[in-house]
Amino acid sequence: MLSHIPNAITSLNLLCGALGIAFVFRGRMDVAFWLLITASVFDFLDGFAARLLHAFSAIGKELDSLADTISFG
Repeated sequence: MLSHIPNAITSLNLLCGALGIAFVFRGRMDVAFWLLITASVFDFLDGFAARLLHAFSAIGKELDSLADTISFG
């Protein structure tokens, strides 16, 4: 069960990135900024958790790449 924690954190990164895009289109740059900062924190934490828990997977690698593309371009 612990092996799913990094992917859950990565999913939060993805969610923050997608919400950030939505808020940019609504003209709420302030909210989008904080979502980008939060996505950055989740991006750090997912890798940290994966290393700490020795939880590496092919799907985790792909999910991390997708989340980074959505959140950071």
